[in-house]
This record gives sequence, structure tokens and C-alpha cells, in this order.
Amino acid sequence: METLPELPGVGRLGRKIEHDARSLAYAIERDIAVMLAAAGIGPAPKPVEWKRYSPILDQGNIGSCTGNAMAGLLGTEPFSRDAASGARWDEAAALELYELATHLDHFPGIYPPDDTGSSGLAVAKAAQREHAIRSYGMARTTAGLLHALAAGPVIVGTVWLTGMEDTAHDGYVTVDGDVRGGHEYLIRGWDIDMRTHRPYLLCDNSWSAGWGVGGSFRIRLDDWEYLRKQRADVTIPYL
Repeated sequence: METLPELPGVGRLGRKIEHDARSLAYAIERDIAVMLAAAGIGPAPKPVEWKRYSPILDQGNIGSCTGNAMAGLLGTEPFSRDAASGARWDEAAALELYELATHLDHFPGIYPPDDTGSSGLAVAKAAQREHAIRSYGMARTTAGLLHALAAGPVIVGTVWLTGMEDTAHDGYVTVDGDVRGGHEYLIRGWDIDMRTHRPYLLCDNSWSAGWGVGGSFRIRLDDWEYLRKQRADVTIPYL
């Protein structure tokens, strides 16, 4: 377990590092290995974008990024099938998930009144406790992340760098600068940039629709590989 110091910046963060050995033992890569062995080399994952039905959320000055990321995921297909089902996953629902996560994690502080953040692992446990998901797993590699995205969106926790505070006009964040802290966000797809022929991840933040491109941003896959190596975690909820 680890708490990253949080420095002031554009928006609140709140992600903590909590890598559960039991969850890592059931990482998706184990299933991928079985699949590849059964199919020879197995098919490569194809680009995918899952439709989000819930609105982009705004955590404001609360360190509830884990709850916001999970609420965003639950408001996205296949967890939500239309606008009516997605509307349930609003800011109030995100705060409820965050509150429960602070009870389930192993860090000091319970929200409210203590706004000390939580982890992707804990908010997955919270969603499971609320019967919003059946179970959850992890991805430990970039290949595992892409295979997970073939079945649905995921939430990720990474360091958040000062270069990521806003997006360029094309929606990309710049993965450089100083570490501001840890942040949790939603990845709901990936694609190939037709201009550069480089793959990228499609992500949703929780700093309102006024941030980035309608609240969303892109991370180049090679930049993701850098973030992954800084003790990132990829949590895969299952219906």
C-alpha cells in the first residue's frame, strides 16, 4: 500500500496504490495464456470504443476519483444499455462508492469526514458489495489491458503528471513533468490515430465536461507503457 503526496493543480486527485496479491494472482494474463495456447497464437485484440450513457462527472474539490471512475464505468456499456440506466450513475452515486471504498481499503481515514482518497481495488470491492458488478480482475501488462477492453471498459490508477493537466487540441495529454499525485480514471476503448498510425487509449476524466475534450482525453499507447511501469493498476470489473 502507498499514498502518493498530492500537490495543488487543475483538479483533485485521490488515488492510492493498493495491489492485492490475491487479485494479482487472477490477472487476466493467465486467461490470455490459456486462450493463446488453445488457439495457437490467438487473435489480436481489435480497436473498440464502448458507449458511455452517464454524464461526465465532476468530483470538484473531493478526492473521490476512484468512485467517479467506477460510476463512469457503470454508466458505460455493457454495464448500462441506455440513457435511462446510465443516468443512475451520477455524482451522488460516485460519492457513495467512494465512501464505501474508504471503509473497505486499508488506509487510515473514512469519508466523510476524512477525504484522504482510496484505491481502484477498494472501489471494485465497493461495487461488488453493492451488486453493481459480479467480480473483478486485474491486468498486469499492456496486452492484458487491450484484451480486457475487448470485453468492456476498465478503470486505471496511475501517477498524474503536471504535463497531463490539460489536453492539446487533438485530445492528447502530455505524459511528462512532475508527479502531482495519483489519479483514477476510466478507459473505455482504444484505436489507431489515422494521422500518426499510433495506437491510443480513449479515457474519461472526472473534472467536468469543461475539461479536455468534453471531459475526455487520449493517451498514446507508448505513453501508457511509461505510466504502467510507475506502479499503475488496471481493474477489470465483470458483469
